[in-house]
Amino acid sequence: MPTIIGHCFFGMSLASLKPVGLDVSKAIGLSILCSCIPDIDGIGFFAGIPYHSIWGHRGITHSILFAMLWSYLLSQYFLKDESRELKVQWFFHFFWCTISHSLLDSMTDGGLGVGFFLPFIDERYFIANFIPVSPMSIGFFSSIPGILFLLEELTILGLISIPILFMGWLKQNFLNI
Repeated sequence: MPTIIGHCFFGMSLASLKPVGLDVSKAIGLSILCSCIPDIDGIGFFAGIPYHSIWGHRGITHSILFAMLWSYLLSQYFLKDESRELKVQWFFHFFWCTISHSLLDSMTDGGLGVGFFLPFIDERYFIANFIPVSPMSIGFFSSIPGILFLLEELTILGLISIPILFMGWLKQNFLNI
């Protein structure tokens, strides 16, 4: 999986595509939160939940269903006084930020894959394998190999993020939407 730093970085790029209705800092914060929240299942490592379980890492919290439910809750809570149309726009924004986490995880070169269709289909999937899977040791990142790993990850995610940032810039400066 990409590191939490990589997911935050990508979430910030997606924030450039945000709809209107929330102030910029709240929009960026929620975009980053959505791009990281699927890893809440990491608690399972400490609780003894097996990796391959529906509740394990890259399980139900990485599913399309979870992204939809999470996005619905956020759009209802943070935009409770807004129009239905704006809530729908933010729902889709939150959804894409949340599911981006799973999509990026499914592009790594390790693990069991991502349970996109849980709880309906108990299978894990990979889309590609060009993002190096992150070591689970925090201490690793204080070493030269760890720093090089982060630089490689941010380079790969940066190449994916540049077109998104460009689209956000176009949207804000020319499309006025």
